[in-house]
Amino acid sequence: MQNDDAPAAATPPVTAGSAEPQVRDEPSFKRLLLLSAICVLVAGGLLFWLSRMWGTPVLSAGYIGLMFLAPAVRILNLKGMVAATGWAMAILVLGVLIGTFGPWVQLGGVVLTALGQGLFVVSGSAGLNRSPASLVGFSKFAETGSPAEVWQPLIGLSIGAAAIIVLGLIAFGSGKKTVKAAPLSERLFYGGGLAIGSAVLTVIWTVAGLGGLGYALLVFCLVYAFDSGKVIHNSRIRVFGAVLGVVTSVLVSWLLSSWQPALIAVFVICGILALASLLNKQEFWFVVFLVAAVVHLAEITPGKSAFDSGVEHILGVVGAAAVAVLLHFAAVPLHDKFLKPALAAARS
Repeated sequence: MQNDDAPAAATPPVTAGSAEPQVRDEPSFKRLLLLSAICVLVAGGLLFWLSRMWGTPVLSAGYIGLMFLAPAVRILNLKGMVAATGWAMAILVLGVLIGTFGPWVQLGGVVLTALGQGLFVVSGSAGLNRSPASLVGFSKFAETGSPAEVWQPLIGLSIGAAAIIVLGLIAFGSGKKTVKAAPLSERLFYGGGLAIGSAVLTVIWTVAGLGGLGYALLVFCLVYAFDSGKVIHNSRIRVFGAVLGVVTSVLVSWLLSSWQPALIAVFVICGILALASLLNKQEFWFVVFLVAAVVHLAEITPGKSAFDSGVEHILGVVGAAAVAVLLHFAAVPLHDKFLKPALAAARS
């Protein structure tokens, strides 16, 4: 963890035979928007076609996997993306197998996946940032907890992961990227903080009987980031972005409530814009369009509504931001007092 006023750390890749770091040109937003549209439409079309034959878990798992792995393409190389895909598959299997055992068993899975996420810190940044939230999402596919319920979501996840890996190769040169893992103590400290905060949120949401735990965990992981050093800044972005996304998407859903094809189109457009904004590091608009996409998805899902989803998102983002800020102020002094001197001594 870093001090809240510290700048984000970043280590540019170094090419073989070069004495100076070589910084890859960043793709423009228009290019990222085009690539995101192709990625979402091609993968989404295939997933939708398969879901008509096998069921909605294929489509839902593909969507979760795509958004889970999308941030990693800016940070991880090809080898890291393959490892991250394997980690996502392990989370999916765990989520389905424990999904019928209730929230307290799920709490153990949330802690485990948060700790494991810390191991993906490379070059001063967290390669993955939503493992606990993905576990909660994948656990919803469980009806009996049977291993037979795993294969359909795994196919969906594989398709989403393949689309993101190809996007990373084209947009960010993942195949040639060089990364360096953070010291193990730093990764474990970060993972431990994630585990504590995720556990607190899971307990609060379970005891209070609130919905939308997955989104609360997602926001917490985004705010309590290894590389940002700006937890309070991140909290503001997530809170205001979520409010804007909820208000506008609920209003649009109300205006288009009698025309479902239009709602589906708006959902797809919001998903494309969310992915492009994420890849372009436009964090505020990423939150706005991500929340809007999820709220619109609720409106076109039987038995759900945009308004109820919007309320869950507001509660989730406020609760997650509060836990992240409190944990940050507790973690930074511990890091500076104990871990930083130990790392300095190890380097000397």
